[in-house]
Amino acid sequence: MKNHVDHFVIVSIAFIVASSLTLGFVIPVQGLLSQYAIPEIGLVFLPHGIRVIAFHYLGWKAVLHMLPASYLFWALSNSSGSELDVLSPIVSMVACYIGFLGATVVVKKEEIGNKISTWKYFVIAGATSSVVNGVALSWLQFEDTPFSALVGYVVGDTLGLAVCLVVVMYAFRLIRLSNELN
Repeated sequence: MKNHVDHFVIVSIAFIVASSLTLGFVIPVQGLLSQYAIPEIGLVFLPHGIRVIAFHYLGWKAVLHMLPASYLFWALSNSSGSELDVLSPIVSMVACYIGFLGATVVVKKEEIGNKISTWKYFVIAGATSSVVNGVALSWLQFEDTPFSALVGYVVGDTLGLAVCLVVVMYAFRLIRLSNELN
């Protein structure tokens, strides 16, 4: 039971930090750079990186761990001017997990699972879950499902994953370096 609580706290804090950076920095900057930016779509959506890493290590339980933080992000987004559907956190989590599972099955079935590094697997799984998430959220959020919204979701999720992986990589290097110095 203690492990589940620890996982919940770690994943929730990571998701909230990533969401806060996206909502407080990325969305305002993209609004300044382009007047045509859709406020519901972050072009560097950092929480997607947290989702992919959590799905890899926690499986389906990651959906339950991230759902409260995802609804917090939904509430904060809507209070800042976005118009996200009330079902968007659930649809997004489930769609991302389905995409992640699809990528995992393909990678393991094709016997390339042993030949690719973990970060490449994360990128493949993240991009696949991003496409499924983009289709699901575009369908949910927009009446005519514009192609630009789908592309925005895919680009935002994938760039967010890449930034998240780089941050995690450098954090682990910094931790290793500080341990070597002590």
